[in-house]
Amino acid sequence: MRDHLSTETRSGRSLTLRRLKPGDAPRVQQACSDPETVRWLGSDIINEHYSLEHAERFMERALAHMSAGHSMSWAIADATSDDLLGHISLLGRDGELRDTAALGYWAHPAARGTGVTTAAAVAVVDEALAPTAGGGGGLRRLTLRVAVGNVASQRVAEAAGFLRTGHTRQSDLLIDGTFTDELTYDLLATDLR
Repeated sequence: MRDHLSTETRSGRSLTLRRLKPGDAPRVQQACSDPETVRWLGSDIINEHYSLEHAERFMERALAHMSAGHSMSWAIADATSDDLLGHISLLGRDGELRDTAALGYWAHPAARGTGVTTAAAVAVVDEALAPTAGGGGGLRRLTLRVAVGNVASQRVAEAAGFLRTGHTRQSDLLIDGTFTDELTYDLLATDLR
């Protein structure tokens, strides 16, 4: 799978999907300490106290997992300014990026609602499901889990071609200590998109 992709939003904004780099750390920190990100992805690490050091460790781990073949990770960046607009990744099942992977993504607060994450998701799905003979990932199946209240993330999943396959009750622990339901999605390489 290629670690550098190009795409554009519906409005024509050009994007680059590339490896994370040290200069991205401040924008990773901003995104992962933002209340909306914390609301849906919050944990003992992603919270309002998410530091620059946390961001640097996240980026180091993401690159190490890529090198080991456990995942693929892309910074979503503006093609002109190279500013980080979000992050998108594929996490292999059982630690191996071979047959099935889970898609995950988040957007920097300044990029929300601009179509950036949707364009990146479509590009990554296309890359992941493309045959290996053409340089693609050759994956058979992609999965995704989204909190019921996270409508923006549901829209990204559906725009990228994912099909809703289930509803799991009270399966996601939110940062405020409450549980919420999750929607499950998947996409097969053989599905029409």
